[in-house]
Amino acid sequence: MQRLSSLDASFLALDGPHGAGHICLTALVAGRLDLDELRDLVEARLPFAPILRRRLRNVPLGIDRPWWVDDPDFDLTQHLFGSVVIGDEWRRELARTVAQIAEQPLDRSRPLWEIHLVQGSAPDQTAVITKIHHAAVDGIAGRDLLTTLLDDRPPETDPSSDGAWHPASLPGTGEMLARGMLGVADLAGTALRLEAALMGRLPQVPTLAITSAARVSSGTVEWLTGTAGDAVPVRSRPRISAPRTPFNKAITRDRAWAFGELSLDDSKAVRTAAGATVNDVLLSTVAGALREWLLRAEALPEEPLRALVPISVRTDEDKVTGNKIDLMTCPLPTDVADPLVRLTSVRETTAVAKAHRAIGADTLQDVASFAPPALATRAVRVVAAARLADRVRLPFNVLVSNVPGTREVLHLHGQPIEGLYPLPALSDGLGLNITIQGYRGRLHVGVVTCPALIPDPWEVLDLLVAAHDELVEQGRLRATHPSQS
Repeated sequence: MQRLSSLDASFLALDGPHGAGHICLTALVAGRLDLDELRDLVEARLPFAPILRRRLRNVPLGIDRPWWVDDPDFDLTQHLFGSVVIGDEWRRELARTVAQIAEQPLDRSRPLWEIHLVQGSAPDQTAVITKIHHAAVDGIAGRDLLTTLLDDRPPETDPSSDGAWHPASLPGTGEMLARGMLGVADLAGTALRLEAALMGRLPQVPTLAITSAARVSSGTVEWLTGTAGDAVPVRSRPRISAPRTPFNKAITRDRAWAFGELSLDDSKAVRTAAGATVNDVLLSTVAGALREWLLRAEALPEEPLRALVPISVRTDEDKVTGNKIDLMTCPLPTDVADPLVRLTSVRETTAVAKAHRAIGADTLQDVASFAPPALATRAVRVVAAARLADRVRLPFNVLVSNVPGTREVLHLHGQPIEGLYPLPALSDGLGLNITIQGYRGRLHVGVVTCPALIPDPWEVLDLLVAAHDELVEQGRLRATHPSQS
Protein backbone atom coordinates (compact mmCIF):
# COMPACT_ATOMS: atom_id res chain seq x y z
CA MET A 1 0.00 0.00 0.00
CA GLN A 2 1.09 3.53 -0.73
CA ARG A 3 -0.64 6.66 0.49
CA LEU A 4 -1.05 9.35 -2.15
CA SER A 5 0.84 12.53 -1.43
CA SER A 6 -1.31 15.59 -0.89
CA LEU A 7 -0.25 16.96 -4.27
CA ASP A 8 -0.98 13.67 -6.03
CA ALA A 9 -4.42 13.52 -4.42
CA SER A 10 -5.20 17.09 -5.48
CA PHE A 11 -5.12 16.00 -9.13
CA LEU A 12 -8.05 13.68 -8.46
CA ALA A 13 -10.22 16.79 -8.12
CA LEU A 14 -9.64 17.52 -11.82
CA ASP A 15 -12.05 14.68 -12.61
CA GLY A 16 -15.32 16.51 -12.96
CA PRO A 17 -18.22 17.04 -15.34
CA HIS A 18 -16.05 19.06 -17.76
CA GLY A 19 -12.52 17.96 -16.94
CA ALA A 20 -10.33 14.95 -16.41
CA GLY A 21 -7.07 14.67 -14.52
CA HIS A 22 -5.20 12.32 -16.83
CA ILE A 23 -2.36 13.19 -19.21
CA CYS A 24 -1.65 11.60 -22.58
CA LEU A 25 1.56 11.10 -24.52
CA THR A 26 1.47 10.07 -28.18
CA ALA A 27 4.41 8.17 -29.65
CA LEU A 28 4.65 8.09 -33.46
CA VAL A 29 6.20 4.81 -34.60
CA ALA A 30 7.91 4.30 -37.96
CA GLY A 31 6.44 0.89 -38.63
CA ARG A 32 3.66 -1.58 -37.94
CA LEU A 33 2.75 -3.67 -34.92
CA ASP A 34 -0.47 -5.35 -33.87
CA LEU A 35 -2.31 -5.27 -30.57
CA ASP A 36 -1.08 -8.74 -29.55
CA GLU A 37 2.54 -7.65 -30.00
CA LEU A 38 1.89 -4.54 -27.94
CA ARG A 39 0.20 -6.61 -25.23
CA ASP A 40 3.16 -9.01 -25.01
CA LEU A 41 5.59 -6.11 -24.74
CA VAL A 42 3.64 -4.33 -22.01
CA GLU A 43 3.00 -7.53 -20.06
CA ALA A 44 6.73 -8.28 -19.98
CA ARG A 45 7.43 -4.82 -18.54
CA LEU A 46 4.69 -4.66 -15.91
CA PRO A 47 6.98 -5.94 -13.10
CA PHE A 48 9.09 -2.81 -13.61
CA ALA A 49 6.10 -0.46 -13.17
CA PRO A 50 4.08 -1.59 -10.12
CA ILE A 51 1.90 1.57 -10.18
CA LEU A 52 0.16 0.10 -13.23
CA ARG A 53 -1.26 -2.76 -11.13
CA ARG A 54 -2.54 -0.54 -8.33
CA ARG A 55 -5.90 1.14 -7.98
CA LEU A 56 -7.32 3.67 -5.56
CA ARG A 57 -8.70 2.69 -2.17
CA ASN A 58 -10.57 5.50 -0.43
CA VAL A 59 -10.54 6.14 3.29
CA PRO A 60 -14.02 5.92 4.90
CA LEU A 61 -15.83 9.25 5.17
CA GLY A 62 -13.14 10.85 3.01
CA ILE A 63 -11.25 12.03 6.10
CA ASP A 64 -7.83 11.40 4.54
CA ARG A 65 -6.14 10.94 1.21
CA PRO A 66 -6.69 7.71 -0.77
CA TRP A 67 -4.14 4.91 -0.99
CA TRP A 68 -2.73 2.94 -3.90
CA VAL A 69 -3.45 -0.77 -3.33
CA ASP A 70 -2.84 -3.85 -5.45
CA ASP A 71 -5.77 -4.66 -7.73
CA PRO A 72 -6.60 -8.34 -7.17
CA ASP A 73 -8.73 -8.33 -10.33
CA PHE A 74 -6.10 -6.77 -12.59
CA ASP A 75 -6.72 -7.61 -16.24
CA LEU A 76 -4.34 -6.21 -18.85
CA THR A 77 -6.94 -6.49 -21.61
CA GLN A 78 -9.01 -3.80 -19.86
CA HIS A 79 -6.20 -1.30 -20.39
CA LEU A 80 -5.13 -1.95 -23.99
CA PHE A 81 -7.22 -0.81 -26.95
CA GLY A 82 -6.81 -0.67 -30.71
CA SER A 83 -8.41 1.49 -33.39
CA VAL A 84 -7.95 2.37 -37.06
CA VAL A 85 -7.99 5.87 -38.54
CA ILE A 86 -9.00 6.18 -42.17
CA GLY A 87 -8.46 9.50 -43.90
CA ASP A 88 -6.24 11.43 -46.28
CA GLU A 89 -4.73 13.62 -43.55
CA TRP A 90 -3.13 11.22 -41.10
CA ARG A 91 -1.89 13.79 -38.57
CA ARG A 92 -5.18 15.67 -38.43
CA GLU A 93 -7.21 12.47 -38.15
CA LEU A 94 -4.85 11.14 -35.49
CA ALA A 95 -5.16 14.39 -33.53
CA ARG A 96 -8.96 14.11 -33.55
CA THR A 97 -8.75 10.49 -32.37
CA VAL A 98 -6.32 11.33 -29.56
CA ALA A 99 -8.56 14.21 -28.45
CA GLN A 100 -11.52 11.82 -28.29
CA ILE A 101 -9.45 9.40 -26.21
CA ALA A 102 -8.53 12.25 -23.85
CA GLU A 103 -12.17 13.28 -23.42
CA GLN A 104 -13.14 10.01 -21.74
CA PRO A 105 -12.49 9.68 -17.98
CA LEU A 106 -10.57 6.76 -16.53
CA ASP A 107 -12.44 4.11 -14.55
CA ARG A 108 -11.71 4.69 -10.84
CA SER A 109 -12.43 1.02 -10.05
CA ARG A 110 -9.32 -0.02 -12.01
CA PRO A 111 -5.70 1.13 -12.21
CA LEU A 112 -5.79 4.61 -13.72
CA TRP A 113 -4.17 4.11 -17.10
CA GLU A 114 -4.77 2.98 -20.68
CA ILE A 115 -2.68 2.42 -23.81
CA HIS A 116 -4.24 2.88 -27.25
CA LEU A 117 -2.78 1.59 -30.52
CA VAL A 118 -3.96 3.73 -33.45
CA GLN A 119 -3.09 2.87 -37.05
CA GLY A 120 -3.67 4.58 -40.37
CA SER A 121 -3.89 3.18 -43.86
CA ALA A 122 -0.17 3.51 -44.68
CA PRO A 123 2.49 1.17 -43.22
CA ASP A 124 4.29 4.04 -41.47
CA GLN A 125 1.14 5.40 -39.82
CA THR A 126 1.25 3.96 -36.31
CA ALA A 127 0.79 5.73 -32.98
CA VAL A 128 0.79 4.50 -29.39
CA ILE A 129 -1.05 6.72 -26.91
CA THR A 130 -0.43 6.31 -23.21
CA LYS A 131 -3.12 7.77 -20.94
CA ILE A 132 -2.43 7.88 -17.21
CA HIS A 133 -3.81 9.90 -14.35
CA HIS A 134 -1.83 12.89 -13.11
CA ALA A 135 -2.33 11.55 -9.58
CA ALA A 136 0.11 8.76 -10.50
CA VAL A 137 2.76 10.62 -12.53
CA ASP A 138 3.94 14.07 -13.52
CA GLY A 139 5.33 14.90 -16.96
CA ILE A 140 8.82 13.53 -16.38
CA ALA A 141 7.59 10.43 -14.56
CA GLY A 142 5.13 9.83 -17.39
CA ARG A 143 7.92 10.05 -19.93
CA ASP A 144 10.07 7.62 -17.92
CA LEU A 145 7.15 5.25 -17.52
CA LEU A 146 6.60 5.24 -21.28
CA THR A 147 10.27 4.42 -21.77
CA THR A 148 10.05 1.58 -19.25
CA LEU A 149 6.99 0.10 -20.95
CA LEU A 150 7.71 0.55 -24.62
CA ASP A 151 11.40 0.93 -25.35
CA ASP A 152 13.04 -2.24 -26.68
CA ARG A 153 16.08 -1.91 -24.44
CA PRO A 154 15.82 -3.97 -21.22
CA PRO A 155 15.44 -1.98 -18.00
CA GLU A 156 18.69 -1.34 -16.11
CA THR A 157 17.52 -3.12 -12.95
CA ASP A 158 15.49 -6.26 -12.44
CA PRO A 159 12.30 -6.26 -10.35
CA SER A 160 12.71 -7.54 -6.80
CA SER A 161 10.39 -10.49 -7.40
CA ASP A 162 10.91 -13.53 -9.59
CA GLY A 163 8.52 -12.14 -12.18
CA ALA A 164 5.38 -13.68 -10.75
CA TRP A 165 2.94 -11.16 -9.33
CA HIS A 166 1.01 -11.90 -6.18
CA PRO A 167 -1.33 -9.03 -5.21
CA ALA A 168 -1.59 -8.16 -1.55
CA SER A 169 -4.99 -8.63 0.03
CA LEU A 170 -7.27 -5.60 0.02
CA PRO A 171 -7.38 -3.75 3.34
CA GLY A 172 -10.70 -3.81 5.18
CA THR A 173 -12.83 -0.84 6.17
CA GLY A 174 -11.54 -0.87 9.74
CA GLU A 175 -7.92 -0.80 8.63
CA MET A 176 -8.57 2.06 6.21
CA LEU A 177 -10.39 4.05 8.88
CA ALA A 178 -7.46 3.58 11.27
CA ARG A 179 -5.03 4.73 8.60
CA GLY A 180 -7.25 7.73 7.94
CA MET A 181 -7.23 8.72 11.59
CA LEU A 182 -3.42 8.60 11.62
CA GLY A 183 -3.45 10.85 8.58
CA VAL A 184 -5.67 13.36 10.35
CA ALA A 185 -3.27 13.33 13.28
CA ASP A 186 -0.43 14.22 10.90
CA LEU A 187 -2.17 17.48 10.02
CA ALA A 188 -0.98 19.09 13.24
CA GLY A 189 2.65 18.64 12.24
CA THR A 190 1.84 19.76 8.71
CA ALA A 191 0.26 22.95 10.04
CA LEU A 192 3.40 23.78 12.02
CA ARG A 193 5.64 23.22 8.98
CA LEU A 194 3.35 25.33 6.83
CA GLU A 195 3.30 28.18 9.33
CA ALA A 196 7.09 28.19 9.56
CA ALA A 197 7.48 28.11 5.77
CA LEU A 198 5.05 30.97 5.17
CA MET A 199 6.54 33.08 7.96
CA GLY A 200 9.93 32.52 6.40
CA ARG A 201 8.68 34.10 3.18
CA LEU A 202 7.53 37.33 4.83
CA PRO A 203 10.95 39.04 4.84
CA GLN A 204 11.00 38.73 1.04
CA VAL A 205 7.81 40.75 0.52
CA PRO A 206 9.66 44.11 0.44
CA THR A 207 12.08 42.60 -2.07
CA LEU A 208 9.17 41.65 -4.32
CA ALA A 209 7.94 45.24 -4.19
CA ILE A 210 11.37 46.53 -5.15
CA THR A 211 11.79 44.09 -8.02
CA SER A 212 8.43 45.19 -9.44
CA ALA A 213 10.28 48.27 -10.66
CA ALA A 214 13.19 46.26 -12.07
CA ARG A 215 14.83 47.42 -15.28
CA VAL A 216 16.70 45.63 -18.02
CA SER A 217 20.41 46.34 -17.84
CA SER A 218 21.99 48.66 -20.39
CA GLY A 219 24.08 45.73 -21.63
CA THR A 220 20.92 43.86 -22.57
CA VAL A 221 19.54 46.91 -24.38
CA GLU A 222 22.83 47.19 -26.22
CA TRP A 223 22.44 43.60 -27.37
CA LEU A 224 18.94 44.41 -28.58
CA THR A 225 19.67 47.66 -30.38
CA GLY A 226 23.42 47.89 -30.73
CA THR A 227 23.46 51.17 -28.83
CA ALA A 228 23.04 52.35 -25.28
CA GLY A 229 19.54 53.51 -24.51
CA ASP A 230 16.82 53.91 -21.96
CA ALA A 231 16.09 50.92 -19.81
CA VAL A 232 13.19 48.69 -20.77
CA PRO A 233 10.61 48.23 -18.00
CA VAL A 234 10.09 44.71 -16.78
CA ARG A 235 6.69 43.63 -15.43
CA SER A 236 7.49 41.52 -12.43
CA ARG A 237 4.98 42.92 -9.92
CA PRO A 238 2.83 40.10 -8.53
CA ARG A 239 -0.85 40.35 -9.45
CA ILE A 240 -3.82 38.73 -7.81
CA SER A 241 -5.63 38.11 -11.10
CA ALA A 242 -4.78 37.83 -14.77
CA PRO A 243 -6.46 39.79 -17.59
CA ARG A 244 -9.54 38.38 -19.26
CA THR A 245 -9.19 36.46 -22.52
CA PRO A 246 -11.59 34.41 -24.67
CA PHE A 247 -10.03 31.16 -23.42
CA ASN A 248 -10.31 31.91 -19.69
CA LYS A 249 -13.90 30.80 -19.28
CA ALA A 250 -15.86 27.73 -18.25
CA ILE A 251 -14.88 24.72 -20.35
CA THR A 252 -16.84 21.77 -21.71
CA ARG A 253 -15.93 18.06 -21.85
CA ASP A 254 -14.82 18.36 -25.52
CA ARG A 255 -11.13 18.57 -26.44
CA ALA A 256 -9.19 19.58 -29.54
CA TRP A 257 -5.49 18.86 -30.00
CA ALA A 258 -2.68 19.77 -32.39
CA PHE A 259 0.94 18.65 -32.39
CA GLY A 260 4.13 19.74 -34.11
CA GLU A 261 7.82 20.51 -33.66
CA LEU A 262 10.26 23.31 -32.93
CA SER A 263 14.05 23.19 -33.30
CA LEU A 264 15.91 22.77 -30.01
CA ASP A 265 19.21 23.80 -31.64
CA ASP A 266 17.67 27.06 -32.87
CA SER A 267 16.26 27.70 -29.39
CA LYS A 268 19.69 27.12 -27.86
CA ALA A 269 21.30 29.54 -30.33
CA VAL A 270 18.90 32.31 -29.34
CA ARG A 271 19.32 31.42 -25.68
CA THR A 272 23.08 31.78 -25.90
CA ALA A 273 22.93 35.10 -27.75
CA ALA A 274 20.46 36.60 -25.30
CA GLY A 275 21.93 35.13 -22.12
CA ALA A 276 18.59 33.44 -21.48
CA THR A 277 17.40 29.85 -21.01
CA VAL A 278 15.59 27.55 -23.42
CA ASN A 279 12.54 27.90 -21.20
CA ASP A 280 12.75 31.69 -21.60
CA VAL A 281 12.81 31.24 -25.37
CA LEU A 282 9.75 29.00 -25.24
CA LEU A 283 7.81 31.38 -22.99
CA SER A 284 8.68 34.24 -25.32
CA THR A 285 7.49 32.13 -28.25
CA VAL A 286 4.20 31.45 -26.48
CA ALA A 287 3.80 35.15 -25.75
CA GLY A 288 4.31 36.02 -29.42
CA ALA A 289 1.85 33.38 -30.60
CA LEU A 290 -0.88 34.36 -28.12
CA ARG A 291 -0.36 38.04 -28.91
CA GLU A 292 -1.07 37.36 -32.58
CA TRP A 293 -4.02 35.08 -31.81
CA LEU A 294 -5.60 37.68 -29.53
CA LEU A 295 -4.99 40.45 -32.08
CA ARG A 296 -6.84 38.41 -34.69
CA ALA A 297 -9.66 37.87 -32.21
CA GLU A 298 -9.65 41.61 -31.36
CA ALA A 299 -9.24 40.62 -27.72
CA LEU A 300 -5.65 41.56 -26.81
CA PRO A 301 -5.54 42.96 -23.23
CA GLU A 302 -3.45 46.04 -22.52
CA GLU A 303 -1.62 44.28 -19.70
CA PRO A 304 0.50 41.15 -20.26
CA LEU A 305 -0.95 37.69 -19.86
CA ARG A 306 0.29 35.47 -17.05
CA ALA A 307 1.49 31.88 -17.33
CA LEU A 308 1.52 29.09 -14.78
CA VAL A 309 4.76 27.15 -15.26
CA PRO A 310 5.38 23.80 -13.51
CA ILE A 311 9.00 23.25 -12.49
CA SER A 312 10.31 19.74 -11.88
CA VAL A 313 12.16 19.18 -8.61
CA ARG A 314 12.62 15.47 -9.31
CA THR A 315 16.03 13.99 -8.61
CA ASP A 316 17.67 10.82 -9.91
CA GLU A 317 16.84 9.11 -6.63
CA ASP A 318 13.10 9.80 -6.88
CA LYS A 319 10.81 6.93 -7.80
CA VAL A 320 9.06 6.86 -11.16
CA THR A 321 5.61 7.51 -9.76
CA GLY A 322 4.08 10.56 -8.11
CA ASN A 323 4.44 14.29 -8.66
CA LYS A 324 7.62 16.19 -7.85
CA ILE A 325 6.88 19.71 -9.02
CA ASP A 326 6.89 23.32 -7.93
CA LEU A 327 4.78 26.02 -9.56
CA MET A 328 5.82 29.43 -10.85
CA THR A 329 3.70 32.24 -12.26
CA CYS A 330 5.28 34.77 -14.57
CA PRO A 331 4.13 37.47 -17.00
CA LEU A 332 3.93 36.74 -20.73
CA PRO A 333 4.76 40.04 -22.50
CA THR A 334 1.90 39.84 -25.00
CA ASP A 335 1.80 43.66 -24.95
CA VAL A 336 5.27 43.82 -26.59
CA ALA A 337 5.53 43.66 -30.39
CA ASP A 338 9.31 43.19 -30.78
CA PRO A 339 10.28 39.50 -30.35
CA LEU A 340 13.73 40.27 -28.91
CA VAL A 341 12.34 42.72 -26.39
CA ARG A 342 9.78 40.06 -25.44
CA LEU A 343 12.59 37.59 -24.83
CA THR A 344 14.48 40.08 -22.69
CA SER A 345 11.37 40.81 -20.66
CA VAL A 346 10.75 37.09 -20.13
CA ARG A 347 14.37 36.53 -19.12
CA GLU A 348 14.26 39.24 -16.48
CA THR A 349 10.84 38.42 -15.07
CA THR A 350 11.40 34.67 -14.87
CA ALA A 351 14.63 35.32 -12.97
CA VAL A 352 12.61 37.29 -10.44
CA ALA A 353 9.83 34.69 -10.37
CA LYS A 354 12.26 31.83 -9.76
CA ALA A 355 13.91 33.71 -6.91
CA HIS A 356 10.58 34.65 -5.30
CA ARG A 357 8.21 31.79 -5.90
CA ALA A 358 5.28 32.04 -3.52
CA ILE A 359 5.82 28.56 -2.09
CA GLY A 360 8.29 25.74 -2.57
CA ALA A 361 7.52 22.17 -3.57
CA ASP A 362 7.38 20.90 0.03
CA THR A 363 5.17 23.80 1.09
CA LEU A 364 2.93 23.14 -1.90
CA GLN A 365 2.44 19.61 -0.61
CA ASP A 366 1.57 20.93 2.84
CA VAL A 367 -0.97 23.42 1.45
CA ALA A 368 -2.65 20.65 -0.50
CA SER A 369 -2.94 18.58 2.68
CA PHE A 370 -5.69 20.86 3.96
CA ALA A 371 -8.01 20.20 1.01
CA PRO A 372 -9.58 16.75 1.51
CA PRO A 373 -10.01 15.05 -1.90
CA ALA A 374 -13.75 14.54 -1.41
CA LEU A 375 -14.25 18.21 -0.55
CA ALA A 376 -12.05 19.35 -3.44
CA THR A 377 -14.01 17.17 -5.87
CA ARG A 378 -17.31 18.66 -4.69
CA ALA A 379 -15.88 22.15 -5.05
CA VAL A 380 -14.86 21.44 -8.66
CA ARG A 381 -18.37 20.22 -9.45
CA VAL A 382 -19.93 23.33 -7.90
CA VAL A 383 -17.60 25.58 -9.90
CA ALA A 384 -18.49 23.75 -13.12
CA ALA A 385 -22.24 23.74 -12.46
CA ALA A 386 -22.33 27.45 -11.58
CA ARG A 387 -19.94 28.38 -14.41
CA LEU A 388 -17.96 30.47 -11.95
CA ALA A 389 -15.02 30.55 -14.35
CA ASP A 390 -17.06 32.91 -16.55
CA ARG A 391 -17.15 35.47 -13.72
CA VAL A 392 -14.06 34.91 -11.58
CA ARG A 393 -10.59 35.82 -12.83
CA LEU A 394 -7.79 33.37 -12.12
CA PRO A 395 -4.18 34.39 -11.28
CA PHE A 396 -2.99 33.07 -14.66
CA ASN A 397 -4.24 32.68 -18.24
CA VAL A 398 -2.42 29.65 -19.62
CA LEU A 399 -0.36 26.70 -18.41
CA VAL A 400 2.98 26.29 -20.20
CA SER A 401 5.11 23.23 -19.42
CA ASN A 402 8.51 22.18 -20.75
CA VAL A 403 9.37 18.50 -20.16
CA PRO A 404 13.07 17.74 -20.81
CA GLY A 405 13.74 14.71 -22.95
CA THR A 406 16.48 12.62 -24.45
CA ARG A 407 18.39 12.83 -27.72
CA GLU A 408 18.54 9.05 -27.88
CA VAL A 409 16.18 7.29 -30.27
CA LEU A 410 13.70 4.99 -28.53
CA HIS A 411 12.35 1.90 -30.25
CA LEU A 412 9.12 -0.04 -30.09
CA HIS A 413 9.13 -3.63 -31.31
CA GLY A 414 12.20 -2.92 -33.42
CA GLN A 415 10.74 0.26 -34.95
CA PRO A 416 12.12 3.72 -34.08
CA ILE A 417 9.84 6.15 -32.26
CA GLU A 418 9.86 9.30 -34.36
CA GLY A 419 8.15 11.68 -31.97
CA LEU A 420 6.63 12.08 -28.50
CA TYR A 421 3.75 14.56 -28.30
CA PRO A 422 2.00 15.50 -25.03
CA LEU A 423 -1.69 16.15 -24.42
CA PRO A 424 -2.05 17.53 -20.87
CA ALA A 425 -5.18 18.17 -18.81
CA LEU A 426 -7.46 21.22 -18.90
CA SER A 427 -9.38 22.66 -15.98
CA ASP A 428 -12.24 25.13 -15.63
CA GLY A 429 -11.15 28.63 -16.54
CA LEU A 430 -8.10 27.38 -18.45
CA GLY A 431 -9.17 26.46 -21.98
CA LEU A 432 -5.61 26.32 -23.33
CA ASN A 433 -2.58 24.28 -22.31
CA ILE A 434 0.73 24.25 -24.19
CA THR A 435 3.24 21.52 -23.30
CA ILE A 436 6.63 20.90 -24.91
CA GLN A 437 8.32 17.49 -24.80
CA GLY A 438 12.02 17.23 -25.69
CA TYR A 439 13.07 14.30 -27.87
CA ARG A 440 15.80 13.62 -30.48
CA GLY A 441 17.03 17.22 -30.54
CA ARG A 442 13.55 18.56 -31.25
CA LEU A 443 10.92 20.24 -29.15
CA HIS A 444 7.67 18.34 -29.68
CA VAL A 445 4.70 20.58 -28.96
CA GLY A 446 1.21 19.61 -27.88
CA VAL A 447 -1.54 22.25 -27.91
CA VAL A 448 -4.79 21.20 -26.23
CA THR A 449 -7.85 23.44 -26.18
CA CYS A 450 -11.50 23.42 -25.32
CA PRO A 451 -13.03 23.86 -28.80
CA ALA A 452 -15.90 25.93 -27.38
CA LEU A 453 -13.25 28.57 -26.54
CA ILE A 454 -10.51 27.94 -29.13
CA PRO A 455 -12.00 25.95 -32.02
CA ASP A 456 -8.74 25.38 -33.93
CA PRO A 457 -5.61 24.41 -31.96
CA TRP A 458 -3.72 24.07 -35.26
CA GLU A 459 -3.95 27.84 -35.65
CA VAL A 460 -2.27 28.25 -32.26
CA LEU A 461 0.38 25.71 -33.26
CA ASP A 462 1.08 27.53 -36.55
CA LEU A 463 1.42 30.80 -34.64
CA LEU A 464 3.86 29.15 -32.23
CA VAL A 465 6.02 27.97 -35.12
CA ALA A 466 5.87 31.42 -36.75
CA ALA A 467 6.73 33.21 -33.49
CA HIS A 468 9.67 30.87 -32.88
CA ASP A 469 10.96 31.30 -36.43
CA GLU A 470 10.70 35.09 -36.13
CA LEU A 471 12.57 35.09 -32.83
CA VAL A 472 15.32 32.87 -34.23
CA GLU A 473 15.67 35.02 -37.35
CA GLN A 474 15.77 38.27 -35.40
CA GLY A 475 18.36 36.77 -33.06
CA ARG A 476 20.55 35.77 -36.01
CA LEU A 477 20.27 39.22 -37.55
CA ARG A 478 21.22 40.87 -34.26
CA ALA A 479 24.18 38.53 -33.87
CA THR A 480 25.50 39.20 -37.39
CA HIS A 481 24.66 42.94 -37.48
CA PRO A 482 24.89 44.14 -33.86
CA SER A 483 25.11 47.80 -34.83
CA GLN A 484 21.74 47.84 -36.60
CA SER A 485 18.73 48.87 -34.52
